Amino acid sequence: MALEVEGSNPFVHPNMKIRKGLSPFFFTPRFGKNEVWILRKGNIIYKRGETLNWKILIFAFCTLFIAELGDKTQLAVFSLVSQSKAPWEVFIGASLALALVTLIGVLFGETVTRCIPPFYLRLGAAFLFIGIGIFTLWRTLAEGAG
Repeated sequence: MALEVEGSNPFVHPNMKIRKGLSPFFFTPRFGKNEVWILRKGNIIYKRGETLNWKILIFAFCTLFIAELGDKTQLAVFSLVSQSKAPWEVFIGASLALALVTLIGVLFGETVTRCIPPFYLRLGAAFLFIGIGIFTLWRTLAEGAG
């Protein structure tokens, strides 16, 4: 069961029943399909449907947060802030750019997975990363030896 203000969650289906006299303080979030209680002017409206999957949201956040630490994007942001002396403008611009790139990745990933099974996508990504690693190692060794 989750509690929310009416209209704040676009992921809930619209079939509802009014329930009066229930306390809005009982909040036990679950993942996937569950019951959602919605507060509207003192009444609680009951909706049944699919809610936001918090487990996937937190997993995506943690994965990308760790992957981006020390990445070239972060180094570019360091450089922009040190040159421009405008940290908030750089923060907003970088956040919007990352959000747009992520949106493109999500839309592209959703489209591609309709045609190619996820197993083959993961396999292709693994070989691509191995190839990039071997290429980077080869260039580093060639520059170091020369």
